[in-house]
Amino acid sequence: MAEKSTTAKKKSHRKGRFILLVDSDPKNLLYLSTLLRRFDYQTYTANTAREVFELVTSSVPSLIITSLDIKDMDSLTLMQALKKSPQTVGIPFITMTRQEGTSKQKRSFLCGASDCLSLPVTPERLYRAVQKEVERTPRTCIRIQMLLPVKITSMPGEAYRTCMLDLSERGIFLACEEPAAVNTRLSLLINLNGRLIPVEATVLQVIQHSEGPHLQAGMALEFVQIALEDKEAIRQFIRDDVMRGIEPNAT
Repeated sequence: MAEKSTTAKKKSHRKGRFILLVDSDPKNLLYLSTLLRRFDYQTYTANTAREVFELVTSSVPSLIITSLDIKDMDSLTLMQALKKSPQTVGIPFITMTRQEGTSKQKRSFLCGASDCLSLPVTPERLYRAVQKEVERTPRTCIRIQMLLPVKITSMPGEAYRTCMLDLSERGIFLACEEPAAVNTRLSLLINLNGRLIPVEATVLQVIQHSEGPHLQAGMALEFVQIALEDKEAIRQFIRDDVMRGIEPNAT
């Protein structure tokens, strides 16, 4: 049975960075902040523009995600005010709205918003939008950390072993003491809660000790051959894990 790791040490390159969420709806703030923490982002929340101004005077966020409807100030006025300050001019903005195609949504782009999310926002849409704004090498598919039984069938005598890995629908980081060389093609069997998923994968990168996401040696693998139904099974497995304990209609 797969389980979320509670003991693995993760080397975070996001230390000192955070995302500021702004919304007068506490349920939406809880929903978004929970998702972002599961994506390994640090978050702060604000209900009003006044709280935003107080927060940015002490620490500048890497990204602000704001609803177009907040209590004490038009959110576009808030964006414009922060864009005029030398301290906050470089902060990227993502806006959120429950009404697509409105003039306010269009104006948010004119005011400098990088994206506008339609509420309720899916985990996948939120992940891609945030990755695009804050990561040097943005990912398009959600990754989760898991302990799963994996067998490298292309290696003679290889047996199933429970491995720490980062899993996405496009590939995995597989922690192992003796990783294969870059460009090596491997055949794997991944035990996904009892479902055996065969994949062909290529080694993209070899990770040494203290360099990987879990401070372990391993290899980053890209799936090059996987059945569509197995890819969908992985996607649903990841979505279920990310949404665990979150009300789907919280927004």
